[in-house]
Amino acid sequence: MRFVFAIEAQVDPRVLFRAATVDRVLTEIERLPWGALGRWTQHNDISYGTYLYGWPIQQSLMVAFPSISITANMFAALVLAPLAGFASWTAIETKALSFKTLLPARPDPINRQS
Repeated sequence: MRFVFAIEAQVDPRVLFRAATVDRVLTEIERLPWGALGRWTQHNDISYGTYLYGWPIQQSLMVAFPSISITANMFAALVLAPLAGFASWTAIETKALSFKTLLPARPDPINRQS
């Protein structure tokens, strides 16, 4: 029996080039000044809700629409997950963060006085 490791797999160089190109393009897009959107995201953090609800949304789409393609599922989730993230931010997370003021401050382990 012969074990095949991932390192032995033949990868098409064009696939690697495309992946590197997409990575570079996304990095450059991230560096763009986003104007009003950038100012909006300084006060609204939908990232956790988007992360949290993205997978269930994709799975729900697959159950609700069994014949949906992977591409259509991805684009629908790219629209719906940030909306769920915003709903989570406004309805749950901002209110939960207000409870931080009720807790005693934790000591800073790095600058602790001995």
